[in-house]
Amino acid sequence: MTGAGKTVWLHGLVSQLLKAETVERLVLVDLKKFEFAPRYGGHAKVTICNAIEDVPAAFEELDELMAQRETIMLEKNWRSWKEGRVFVVVDEYARIQQFGAEKRPAKPRMRFYEDGPAGTARPVATQRD
Repeated sequence: MTGAGKTVWLHGLVSQLLKAETVERLVLVDLKKFEFAPRYGGHAKVTICNAIEDVPAAFEELDELMAQRETIMLEKNWRSWKEGRVFVVVDEYARIQQFGAEKRPAKPRMRFYEDGPAGTARPVATQRD
């Protein structure tokens, strides 16, 4: 639904996350290329994916981070991650699905979707109906 305030809500969310001391990193997926980069490009905590080809590499990096953190958690006998958190925010998730199978990159494992204890959060995504 156009005009429902999804992007405005995401900007509010991102602004609050950037202010939070417990947030280590934000991965922002913006295939429209104009929503996040003008406001958050260059921010030390922010990684912006503006191209469909960038998305799998960013998600694979998060999977690797999860594996590293899980190892640390086991060594320290932690039940949950006690340091900085990572969030993924996707504006217009449906745009990822619009690409044909021949253009869409292979789906990453995206293990971080399944497990939050290692300090990564499930992605927040919006799309039009």
